[in-house]
Amino acid sequence: MIYLDNAATTHYKPPEVVSTALECMTTNCFSANRSGHRGAMSVSKKVFDTRTNVAELVNASSSENVVFGLNCTHALNMGILGSVRRNGHIITTANEHNSIIRPLMELRKRGVVELTLLTPDTNGLISVEQVSKAIKNNTYMVVLGHVNNVTGVTQDIENIGRLLQPYHILFLVDGAQSIGYIPIDMQKQCISILCFPAHKGLHGLQGCGVMCFDNQFKPQSIMYGGTGSDSTNLYQPTTAPEGLEVGTLNAPGVVSLSSAIDWWIKTRRDNLPNIDNMQKLVHAQIAQIDKCRVYSVINHSGIVSFEIDGVDSQTVSQLLDDNYDIATRSGLHCAPLTHKHLLTDKLGLTRISLSGENTMQECYTLLNAIEKIAKESN
Repeated sequence: MIYLDNAATTHYKPPEVVSTALECMTTNCFSANRSGHRGAMSVSKKVFDTRTNVAELVNASSSENVVFGLNCTHALNMGILGSVRRNGHIITTANEHNSIIRPLMELRKRGVVELTLLTPDTNGLISVEQVSKAIKNNTYMVVLGHVNNVTGVTQDIENIGRLLQPYHILFLVDGAQSIGYIPIDMQKQCISILCFPAHKGLHGLQGCGVMCFDNQFKPQSIMYGGTGSDSTNLYQPTTAPEGLEVGTLNAPGVVSLSSAIDWWIKTRRDNLPNIDNMQKLVHAQIAQIDKCRVYSVINHSGIVSFEIDGVDSQTVSQLLDDNYDIATRSGLHCAPLTHKHLLTDKLGLTRISLSGENTMQECYTLLNAIEKIAKESN
């Protein structure tokens, strides 16, 4: 199989990640931050080390401000729902994934918050000026995806973050499509809350998401239960990170994330330029194929989204899979407002997403397949 669905989840998992997870599931299968025996303490230490590794990766203010959850959607819900201010105002955009839009729309439907959705310009960008004009007296949060998962458009999070800082407005950034592809520095970019998964650009395991936050943000738990500490308290502890990590952690996913970060640091000098070169090639060549139109921009996250005139995106992906053994993604990619803005909400788009493990030869095989499908379409 030629795997080109890396924006959903990276198929390649480095040997270090697999071996760390396997060890945790076999010889080290204990509950972190629960029991006091040596096995549990060993896993707890590895979880702590992962927090430190994550904090260094994104320049978070403290490793104690690194919280592990189920996935990036869960992390985003922790950030959004865990910071709710009744009658407050939140700013977001029509670029966002449903993991942002749906919790925000639910809050608005319940009458908890006001919500402003900014419309991107023709290039898919949200300007600092747009955000500035949308700020109200009761604005307390801006929620923004760093890289759009359909178009690859990358937002200017640093200047938006700097704009918000004097207002003491929380800045939540969804790093699902940028972590592992684009450097993130929470302090330099004035990010209050950063959410990302283990299983995409970092090549970690599914079932592990991360929320990092600065000292301005005082998160409230959105789930209640055992935390392994303060057990005499019948109310949810408020101390981070334990008070936010309810129930048993996915220790294999968390511990192997540290190995994934180490692997990424060792390989990024080769892999990131490789992704850039392949993305530019595929983007340029698909645009030259008759009946094809590319909707994505040149980006560092390896994303190329396109359509074949008059052909449903699901049909295109199915043909690539059935006839050429090429895995891609079709449909609306959980980003309906993006597709509505692009006028592609009827047939969707076929998305190619590359990783550093893909090759130029695979790209040429893909391009030949797309050209054949386009020629055979009516």
